[in-house]
Amino acid sequence: MSRDAILLGSKPASVVALLHLLRQGWMVKEVVASPSQPDWLPPPSLRDVAAKLGIRVVEHQDELMAADVDLVVSYMCRSLVTERTRARGKYALNFHAGPLPEFGGWAFYNVAILEGASQYGCTCHLMDDGFDTGPIVEVRRFEIDAAAETA
Repeated sequence: MSRDAILLGSKPASVVALLHLLRQGWMVKEVVASPSQPDWLPPPSLRDVAAKLGIRVVEHQDELMAADVDLVVSYMCRSLVTERTRARGKYALNFHAGPLPEFGGWAFYNVAILEGASQYGCTCHLMDDGFDTGPIVEVRRFEIDAAAETA
């Protein structure tokens, strides 16, 4: 049985997400990625890896062609995933690099450090119309020493 997905992402971790999906037997039909990667990020970019693997890459969500996929995945995606994009999948998941609901938005790890948090983590949640909102699937937390951490 085929399982197919659309991946939206940026940063090197989204390359790891793409490769993980493929290793798990998912057919990634399309990837939404920026046309270039900032110099301060190490290569390869999500765009480059997906293209090399023969996966269609688009810059904007409105260019997506795949419909009726099993899963839409946002992994380190910097823009709001539109309702139209989310509706392409049976499920639309966001992987957020902070524990929700307390550390949503941007620069959330900085906020955790500045607020002296004793725990941090990551979240997988179903996407809705907001940023970092929607029903939470799972949060994984771990202890941190905010006094020893840096942004």
